[in-house]
Amino acid sequence: TSGSYDAAANGSGDAFVAKFNGDLSGLAASTFLGGSEYDSANSLSVSSEGNIYVTGYTASNDFPTTSDATDKILAGSDAFILGLNGNLEQLLTSTFLGGSGWDNSYSLSIDSNDNLYIAGGTLSNDFTTTAYDTTYHGSGDAFVAKFDFSAAVPDPPTSNFTGTPTQGQAPLTTSFTDSSAGDVTSWSWNFGDGGESSAQNPTHQYAAEGSYTVTLTVTGAGGSSTEIKTDYVTVSANLPPNPPIINFAGTPTQGQAPLTTSFTGSSAVDVTSWSWNFGDGGESSEQNPTHQYAAEGSYTVTLTVTNAGGSSTETRTDYVTVSASQNNWWKIIESWRDNILDWWQNIIINRQ
Repeated sequence: TSGSYDAAANGSGDAFVAKFNGDLSGLAASTFLGGSEYDSANSLSVSSEGNIYVTGYTASNDFPTTSDATDKILAGSDAFILGLNGNLEQLLTSTFLGGSGWDNSYSLSIDSNDNLYIAGGTLSNDFTTTAYDTTYHGSGDAFVAKFDFSAAVPDPPTSNFTGTPTQGQAPLTTSFTDSSAGDVTSWSWNFGDGGESSAQNPTHQYAAEGSYTVTLTVTGAGGSSTEIKTDYVTVSANLPPNPPIINFAGTPTQGQAPLTTSFTGSSAVDVTSWSWNFGDGGESSEQNPTHQYAAEGSYTVTLTVTNAGGSSTETRTDYVTVSASQNNWWKIIESWRDNILDWWQNIIINRQ
């Protein structure tokens, strides 16, 4: 089946393991077991942790074995013992068992301590023995072997995670970080709003207001673990921003004409538009404009700013005062002088 340990046939004949639901109405999982030659499975049993242990016969020197195997080299044809996780997706442990001749294992049993007992037959006079009878007696002997594979099966991982930020206005983008302990090979996230991810450290956007329960399931060779954090992410409605609170300054604000004044606008919140009125008919949409006052007078300056929350206006009456230039005073004096001279000339002429 899809996702099984070995979904393809390997040689002239493979062993297989299949898992059915309780009433045999559906195949839950199945996998091939074998190498390039003939292989067969004769017995299996389930451990207290739900792992599947299988024993049988192989003539394949490339039959899969694991790094913790008691015997990794095929000598003639051997028995094998291997373990799979309960979903038949991962090979947990595997070893050959036999000598230089023909060997086969017919039966496998597991005790309450997860020790494995294998019984079979051998034609190998160099079959490894350690206990009751260490001598090969004839044209074929039976054997019993005991294995402890509990150390070969790792502990299941422990799921855990963090997210940031976990509060804010919609749309809220939260970055999640896996902090699970143990050997993890796959991640399954449920963000509580219908969103899912298989990434180790995903990012997710919450579009709507609400409280969301986040779940992370991690899987490794030893099994699975799930962490559920109820109402972990809280998303509030996306409220419009506050209207801007504005201020402005200009320098210089007094001087002779023509007077050039630099204005600076500021706001405590974001602003989308600026509108200046300099009091002499001049205007600007810049944040920090410069304006020249050409004529003598007192000028009221107004700044209006706008954002999504509304508008705000600051008005400063007679903020800029412009006096006549010295050149203008000399022109006035010269005009007075000319008028006085003309007046005296007229008096003198009339007396003559």
